[in-house]
Amino acid sequence: MDIMWHTHQVHPLIYKKDTEYLLNQLLPHDDSVNDRSNGSRLLVSDGVTRSLWVSSYGTTFRREGAMFRGEPPSKYVGPVLPEIWKAAHGSVFHCQVLKLVIRGKAPDGPIKIKIKHETRKVAELSLFHEQVKGTSEHNVTDLALTFSLPDYSAGDWLVLKMCSKRRFSRLLKFLGQGNFWCMTYLYELFDIKTEGTIVKVFEDAGAVVEMTLRVVRSLSDTYVPLGVLTGPFMPTVLNPECLTSMQGILTNNHAASSDIFLAEKATHRLVNETNPQKPQVLAVEVYHSRGLIASAVQLFAETASGRILVAMAHTLDGNTLPSPATLKCPNSKSMTKNIAMCDHNAGERAMLIKTCDGDWAVVVASWAGLRRGMPGTLAKRGVPGSPGHLVVRIHCPPTAPAKVLPLPYEQQLYSCNIQDLYIDMQKGVLKVSGDSNDWVENVALGLSITVLHILCQPRNLQDGDSVDGQVEQSLDPMSYPRRIPVESLKLVGAMGFFCATAPINAIRRNKRDMDPTGTTTMTHLAIMGAGTCGGACGSCGGCGGCGGGYYNTFGGQSYSGWVKSGDGGCNGTGVGGDGAGDGGGGDGGDGGGVDVFGYIFGTAAADAGGGGDAGDAGGCGSCGGCGGCGGCGG
Repeated sequence: MDIMWHTHQVHPLIYKKDTEYLLNQLLPHDDSVNDRSNGSRLLVSDGVTRSLWVSSYGTTFRREGAMFRGEPPSKYVGPVLPEIWKAAHGSVFHCQVLKLVIRGKAPDGPIKIKIKHETRKVAELSLFHEQVKGTSEHNVTDLALTFSLPDYSAGDWLVLKMCSKRRFSRLLKFLGQGNFWCMTYLYELFDIKTEGTIVKVFEDAGAVVEMTLRVVRSLSDTYVPLGVLTGPFMPTVLNPECLTSMQGILTNNHAASSDIFLAEKATHRLVNETNPQKPQVLAVEVYHSRGLIASAVQLFAETASGRILVAMAHTLDGNTLPSPATLKCPNSKSMTKNIAMCDHNAGERAMLIKTCDGDWAVVVASWAGLRRGMPGTLAKRGVPGSPGHLVVRIHCPPTAPAKVLPLPYEQQLYSCNIQDLYIDMQKGVLKVSGDSNDWVENVALGLSITVLHILCQPRNLQDGDSVDGQVEQSLDPMSYPRRIPVESLKLVGAMGFFCATAPINAIRRNKRDMDPTGTTTMTHLAIMGAGTCGGACGSCGGCGGCGGGYYNTFGGQSYSGWVKSGDGGCNGTGVGGDGAGDGGGGDGGDGGGVDVFGYIFGTAAADAGGGGDAGDAGGCGSCGGCGGCGGCGG
């Protein structure tokens, strides 16, 4: 619409004539009106225009991929300052042995000392120790005994061996006497900022050796691995103005007090994994909102002048990223590799990564390979099921063709290399290659892919927040189908897999039937299943089905757990054959909702037909079982 308006003004005489004919005056166009704050002239006029358009034409003027998408990132995202680059890079410690002090029950006379770092030889020298004097000091600076080690090797052993060089020393060594052997770590190296000395003490069998090291610390070309220290998700209220300027979400039709702005937020720390003190490198804030169907990740850096936003990623909807149908792609499979697009109706989700330099990448993800297993029979072998895997398309930059990467979940691997990033979802570690200049961008990429995993992973959602999964009676825990162990994937949990307000695909599919405010604080966990209820023809009434349960993730640990159980599936009624009457199948049992994961270690007893009550730590109450044949109708 705006493009047509500007095109009309290119012909000023025609524009003047047309607008005066329609409005009895010249229609002005003021491009200086850019205030999009709540209640501003621009947002109010936009809301009125949208309402009038819908009432006049019965549709919206919105066009996918062509709407307002926020202010330029340079207005709210800052650069990565040199002090942050320094914290992000690893260190190399250049060490020189300055002095050795020997005392205690060390061998008398000539001795030989070997120094190793793990399996690498550092030094081998001969000294003379007079045990009568008790202590001997040896200045070895002139020997230039030097070695260098990267910061990730500081946790390796530094080994010192000492033995006598006198006659029969080998025999004594063979008998286990006269041999000194000790090892220690070098964690004190991290206390050296630029240059300094440390003293390491080795002690064994009453003998003591003190080694004085001169250390010079320099930056390496590699980046440190970042580990995540998680914080809890807590309720928060999103700022409408920030949503508009940073993510292009227009909320002018909602008051600032509307429940649509309710969300949950978690603050995590990304720390240097190689340093035993775990210093923070970046802070991460994660937002999830069901009401807005939006998620966002923001990366902050602490500087001397305060905290600054250095990168962010947020979900994209049809307003800013078109679908293949909108672009009328004749071959969508090939076109999606060349052009960034997102088919939301097919379960795809997308996120945009931004820095102060602008849009860095568009990441589109979908779930593939989900396959239900088929039980075997005596005559036919069963087919194992598969939980599927995440497939990501990375457009970096957004105008470039996509790199398509399937994640190796089906091989039960949850760590992999993605472009210049190594990501370990199980340990919660991110490591950027030293060859990359896009450090913070790749960190945001790893976090974005984790969020997309959460949004795309299939979950069987029914009746709002509950999940009903049919579980066989007396289910053996070892017979569980292959599944993705999300409860042990640290990074997936940190980014909000169990967050109550995460706008997962199941929520989007059920959006019309759910509370639009997104204020619910319940989520779901269960084994995927679609058990059928109802009677077979003239025979079995069918199982009642499992009642499932609600899993509470809101509040502290003492508040979590299965807090409500649902009723079983339905009463089965078997229709008789050709007779006059119908045979009624038996009632299915009510299933008690319990912690599914606790079932692995607990017990669940359920009687066939009546259904089982939930135990304290038992599994989902099993199916009530078949009610029996309704009999022939006559």
